[in-house]
Amino acid sequence: MSIIENGGAGYQRQKPVSLLQQSNYEAEDDVTYHKMRQLALCNQSNGLIQDKKRIIKAGQLGTHSACSVINPGTLYRDNEFLLLCRGEPDETVWLGDFLAYQPTPLWCTLDSDLNVKNSFPLSYQEFPSNSRPEDWRLFEYQGKLYTNHSIYMMLDREEWIIRSRVGISEIDLPNQELKLRCILEPPFEASHEEKNWSFFVHDSSLMCIYSFKPYILLELDLEQGTTEKVLEAEPDYQWYEKGKFVGNSTNLTSWDNEHYITFIHDFLDPRYDQRNRAYMQYATLISKSTLLPTSIIPRPLVIGGNELGRHPGVHYTSSLVNREDGLYSFYGEGDSHVSTVVFNKNELTELFNKYHLYNKKNSPFGIMKGIDPKKGIIVSYPRSGLNWLRYCIEHLTGLRTGGRTKLIENGELAVYRTHDVKVQDENDECYCPFYDQQGKPLHKKVVLLLRDYRESFIRIAKVKQGEAPTPKEIRNGKVFHFRNYFENLKAYDQFSGKKLLVRYPDLISDFSEVTKILDFFKLPYDVKKFDLEHHRQQSFQIYDDQHKSYTKDNPYDFKFHQNGVDPKTIEAIEDFTNENYGDLVKRYNL
Repeated sequence: MSIIENGGAGYQRQKPVSLLQQSNYEAEDDVTYHKMRQLALCNQSNGLIQDKKRIIKAGQLGTHSACSVINPGTLYRDNEFLLLCRGEPDETVWLGDFLAYQPTPLWCTLDSDLNVKNSFPLSYQEFPSNSRPEDWRLFEYQGKLYTNHSIYMMLDREEWIIRSRVGISEIDLPNQELKLRCILEPPFEASHEEKNWSFFVHDSSLMCIYSFKPYILLELDLEQGTTEKVLEAEPDYQWYEKGKFVGNSTNLTSWDNEHYITFIHDFLDPRYDQRNRAYMQYATLISKSTLLPTSIIPRPLVIGGNELGRHPGVHYTSSLVNREDGLYSFYGEGDSHVSTVVFNKNELTELFNKYHLYNKKNSPFGIMKGIDPKKGIIVSYPRSGLNWLRYCIEHLTGLRTGGRTKLIENGELAVYRTHDVKVQDENDECYCPFYDQQGKPLHKKVVLLLRDYRESFIRIAKVKQGEAPTPKEIRNGKVFHFRNYFENLKAYDQFSGKKLLVRYPDLISDFSEVTKILDFFKLPYDVKKFDLEHHRQQSFQIYDDQHKSYTKDNPYDFKFHQNGVDPKTIEAIEDFTNENYGDLVKRYNL
């Protein structure tokens, strides 16, 4: 709960809650809360959670932690966990007066089994007056140990005007001190409350995720105390249900050779005590090549509501440690204690593989690798049979295909698609990038759907202007985007990976071409109860509703469109094609 929000009234100025007293969580929206609890993966018997336990309880570290010890930043070095916790000596902060008592940064060393070996408080020699630092995360940069943290500043007590900013402090363990290096401002208009920036070091540069929606990445100059925006994007997040916003929870840590991992959070408001929000924690992977999110598990890994402490809604994850035996998530339990959840990495990997993001933004660090190269892509010029193929894929696999909804509206994509291999950042799932910024294919497998180019030209002309151009117009260059047909074929021709060419007449007249494609992409399916003619008619109807079908009554007339135009128009199309793409026409017997 923000100190700024509600001018302190959110704390209700109630009688302090005893450390031994367990309060209850009641949601403002009980229906949504119970729905989110059902969605939360921690409530599923799926082996995701290996262990969960409290490791430091309130009061355990002396008077500095008499009220609370919470929200640790964590690193793992030399078989030891290094924690920097927030110690609260008094209840006053929960009642709204955040300057009455200062929190204490508590340094703790734990052995590899999470037993506390030693601890001591750190102190600031200098710090701005009427200010309060809290929630210290940890990172290493250029051989030194730092903490990024919030700083709340009282600008006008009478009017209760408060501002928060992100600070960076250098940690001096031999002298048990913290030195405030800078107070950061974003490189654009700041909000009253700037906090929870997620820091990491990438290629020797200090960076942070400023926000997830929109996705904004900043680079920092620690010496100058300045920030620069290097990336802004709008990834296509897919949620089952959501609360009010997406906020950063942890700094980034390495997940594997290609990704960082971080947690983000959302919350549901309580019915009474505004501090007692129910936090929901989500896991996301960030590409090390593009620094864009590649996967977000759209269901909460954990949700508050039953935490032990003064605020049972608060499960506030603040740091991650990635060890071989599991992903360790450290959190503030009920605004009272430090606890950890250990996640099964194999289970997380399966979930990340299931929930790839379709990203629609190029990054200065390279084209978005949120595209799973193993999934594969279907390349087709418009009106080349993709509607029928998409219908079959969705019905037989239960997985979604990109574009206007056929049968499946949400969920994982079965395979990527594009109508134009040259498009790299179209805000449309019909145009998944085919190449990276170096011109190399992003995908391991390619299927090309190929229709008679004469049919394709006339069909797209009907979309553009209702009828085919005259022979003279064609010879003068009126060919719309017909060159894309051959750019797609050229990309397929030059592709050195696994590829499959499927011609339109075969796809329409021989259902084994559909199963051949499913097998090529290794998609699971069952055709035992698939009534071919029934589903063919269903597919025609969907297509006719969304576009316009000219051939639904003559599906096997594969020269329907060219038979309806002047033969000189066909001759002009052929001349244009042979003049510009004669080698491909000959090689593919077009």
